[in-house]
Amino acid sequence: MAVLGILLTPALPPNIEAEEPQSYTVTSGVLVDQPQPLPEPEEVKDPEITFPGVACNCWQYVKNRLSALGRMADTNPNAEAAVGAVAVEWFGKIKHVSIVTKVEVSGVWVEEANYIHCETGERFIPFDKYSLVGFWSPYGTI
Repeated sequence: MAVLGILLTPALPPNIEAEEPQSYTVTSGVLVDQPQPLPEPEEVKDPEITFPGVACNCWQYVKNRLSALGRMADTNPNAEAAVGAVAVEWFGKIKHVSIVTKVEVSGVWVEEANYIHCETGERFIPFDKYSLVGFWSPYGTI
């Protein structure tokens, strides 16, 4: 991707003094002020998370704990409910994944991120919940 540096000096009426020229960068047709400081990383609530921002992405949170997890598009039900399996849910057109930590007669306990925006936590998912479509495991049926 090419970045084009442009020095812009606006045309001003004669009675208005010009300010110092400002530097801008045009990237993919978007005009952005330069330089821009990098944002400070957010404090991560879970010390096991190895980098900031993972709490805002359920797939990355699970991938951080289960390295065998493939692409989100390929994470489709292929297993029974079991500790260590990935629970797969659909909320409209949004897929959500979480790690099963306990199986009970009526449902599973999961550890997850971003069920509540950018937060990690645990919750119980009943087997008859409308959003639960199944479970995934790198080993298939477990």
